[in-house]
Amino acid sequence: MFYQNNLIAHKFYFRCLVNKKHANRISKNSSNTADEIDLGRLFNILLEAKWLIITITFLFAVIGVMYALLATPIYKADA
Repeated sequence: MFYQNNLIAHKFYFRCLVNKKHANRISKNSSNTADEIDLGRLFNILLEAKWLIITITFLFAVIGVMYALLATPIYKADA
């Protein structure tokens, strides 16, 4: 049961990232060849979502730098 719910969540996520034509091709191919991985198709999915990946990476990098520069330094010394 958990596997089916997880699979449904993954299909919904990928349909949000890629266009409808490509999502239909994914669902048709996945039913025919369950044990094969098409690296070209996976690479195309990443290329189609490249701006989303770049934006999220940049956002978290900026948040990390801001935290590193603005956090109050805590020093501890034992003599």
